[in-house]
Amino acid sequence: MRLSTLSALACSTSVPISMCAPSVTALALTALEGRLLELCAPVFAPRIQIPEPAAVAAIYAQISAIETTLDEPLGAEATAAAVQGDWRLVFSDSASICKEGILGYGAIPFVSSLAVLQRLSSGSVPAQTIEALELPLGAKNAVALKGEWRIDEDDEGCIIVCEYAKTELGGATLPNPPQVQTGPQVVAAASVHAGERVRVERNAAGATTVWARQDVSIEAQLDELLK
Repeated sequence: MRLSTLSALACSTSVPISMCAPSVTALALTALEGRLLELCAPVFAPRIQIPEPAAVAAIYAQISAIETTLDEPLGAEATAAAVQGDWRLVFSDSASICKEGILGYGAIPFVSSLAVLQRLSSGSVPAQTIEALELPLGAKNAVALKGEWRIDEDDEGCIIVCEYAKTELGGATLPNPPQVQTGPQVVAAASVHAGERVRVERNAAGATTVWARQDVSIEAQLDELLK
């Protein structure tokens, strides 16, 4: 995927989706996705943090195995259908996301990002990305980005573009330091793979993200995270 194409679209964070159709059986692809999820499972537990180098290397190798297994690029329509649903961020090698979260609140002393959840749909709020935050003294809150999403396509594959019009905070008031982004923003990422259980994307800076499809709704997960 051309980085120049993404650079023209992307603002900052990578909230990233997919470009290849499988050339092997669905069973084989399911096994590859399952192994990737196993490798990612401990990375952001119990909170988003910088992954260990050994974990990053293993995840890269598994993503590479998926890429070499896939051949026919998915078109925009097929990609749009594949990425709809509820997702959870399970891996990123972006230093800014791992240290500060998707909006920058993690850069505030004693604030950390617990999880990032996302829903892409055709509903009244098509794109929702929600970050659960742990605050000082054990308090918790959530920040939600809401807007629209679309799939663009160039000669190298598909790009998912989320255009967030507003940021909503939970019940508690949060500080607003300079690094926190609260205005409208566009987040774009090239699709590497959009499967039954996994999305893999790369942003304009080359950072890789992995999203896991969720069987439990993001609302239910958020309630659990904020307990």
